[in-house]
Amino acid sequence: MDEFAAAYPFSSRARELLKSVGKEELSPQRLRSAGERLLDAIQGRKPFREQSARERVVDYVLARILLAAIDRPSAARKYASSVARAALEKIGDETIEERFAELAKDFFPSVQESGGEYVVSLADYLKNGSGLLYAPLEAGKVFFSRNEIQSLLKKAIEARVCDLSSISLKTLPPFVSEVAKEIEPRIPREQARVAHAGKYLDLPCMKKILQGLPEGKRFYGAMALAIACVKDGLSKEDAVKLVSSYAENCSKGSSPFTVREAQTSVDWIYRHSSIGFSCNKMREQGLPVDCAGCSLALERRRAK
Repeated sequence: MDEFAAAYPFSSRARELLKSVGKEELSPQRLRSAGERLLDAIQGRKPFREQSARERVVDYVLARILLAAIDRPSAARKYASSVARAALEKIGDETIEERFAELAKDFFPSVQESGGEYVVSLADYLKNGSGLLYAPLEAGKVFFSRNEIQSLLKKAIEARVCDLSSISLKTLPPFVSEVAKEIEPRIPREQARVAHAGKYLDLPCMKKILQGLPEGKRFYGAMALAIACVKDGLSKEDAVKLVSSYAENCSKGSSPFTVREAQTSVDWIYRHSSIGFSCNKMREQGLPVDCAGCSLALERRRAK
């Protein structure tokens, strides 16, 4: 069943295969090879070199270690989406129903199939589902067609692959961070998108800050963006997404500016939402303020 483990490297069977993996698998050269596979997956390229089942499973583990060291949630999401999409394509080609059932039970232990319909317990569904608004529910069970259970399985796979919380970088050798620094600049960056841009987030200075700032100014940039989000009436959830994208665009410097630090800025500002938007304060903090063509500056001049 090694091929099953290679096709679904996030599965329980893959974890069984990994029990035979030794420390020699974690070397700078091996990690760089896994990094290339990570880039292939994120950018939608087919791997150039064929690999054994064991190599593919090990690459999956090493790719997630690299993603944890890189600390860019958008990159982890892209990788998880690629892995899940490949798994669904494989499931679509799968002719042995027992194999599909085995994978489904990895995420939904209660799943049962009867006459082409799949039944999952409410508890299993809530762990991996997306709400009950349109789910057919009866006697504590949720019912799905084959296509629906595959869609639900895809979401569950993405969530498992994207969850890097169990990876402790403190226990890994220093070369992991070194290789991560080599790979990180080659991962395409997501353009920070404003769901409901308003007067403040449309300002030239805010658009400039969104592109990322150097060390020493990153915290102030996050605070300025959070204030702009409050003033434009964004929900806290949308503000967190925006400021998280900004954090990923910031230069790493001698120490990274993490997404969690950026989110802390949003938390604080949304608890003190009466704070004003001050161009002078932004100048004092060294942020890129340019009043030429600024609608806010023009508005203030007219008010005088």
